[in-house]
Amino acid sequence: MSLGAILTGTCTIQRVTNTQDAIGGTVEAWAPKSANVPCLVRQLSAQERLGVGREMLVSTHRLYCEAGVDVTAKDRVIYGGYTYDVQSVYNPDDLNRHIEVDMTRRV
Repeated sequence: MSLGAILTGTCTIQRVTNTQDAIGGTVEAWAPKSANVPCLVRQLSAQERLGVGREMLVSTHRLYCEAGVDVTAKDRVIYGGYTYDVQSVYNPDDLNRHIEVDMTRRV
């Protein structure tokens, strides 16, 4: 089975941009970095949350997508009407087959 067969959803990856306001201050705004990214999102189990928690990160969901998708720990993901803050990005075994993104869903 190919990776594409299990990536049944799509998400938007947003990155913060900084612009100057009328008086010279900085204003942060979120802008789409990538849209319609094929992905799979699953909720982490309580045991997985504890494992991540030892690293002082609190992640509630994991995003799976193809290797090469540009996402960093400073980004956020929009999926299924929810917004998720990216906590960490992994390339399992450095094989460049896919990436796993640990995220926290905003309430």
